[in-house]
Amino acid sequence: MGARRAALLTMAKMALVDGTVSDDERAMLTPLLTRGETVEALIEEASGLKLADLVSRLDRYADRFFVALRAATMAKVDAHLDAREEALYAELVEALEILPADRDLIEQSVSALDAIDPPPMHPRIAQLFQSSSFT
Repeated sequence: MGARRAALLTMAKMALVDGTVSDDERAMLTPLLTRGETVEALIEEASGLKLADLVSRLDRYADRFFVALRAATMAKVDAHLDAREEALYAELVEALEILPADRDLIEQSVSALDAIDPPPMHPRIAQLFQSSSFT
């Protein structure tokens, strides 16, 4: 399993943790699927995997950062941050070894999602994206 697949399954675990995969969460996952794959199959696969096993597949810091950023977005997208989502996110950022300054950047970025006039992409995010597997 490559980094991209591990990232997708990690995001699916975040969507699944509160017991309900919302339409908004499905919409976030769908564009990342490979041809012929379904959200339901992804969720089923993710439910049988351990977070630590998925995280161990992410060897680039930039990839780990984007998994944390996407997971934080996934937790907030349905407008209801469940305690289980908070707990899984906290476990995830620890396992991913996200630096404190980058954790703050993730929080700022997710908070800005509700802004009427969102700020431009932070230079640190652009830098990490360029060195990630997701370019």
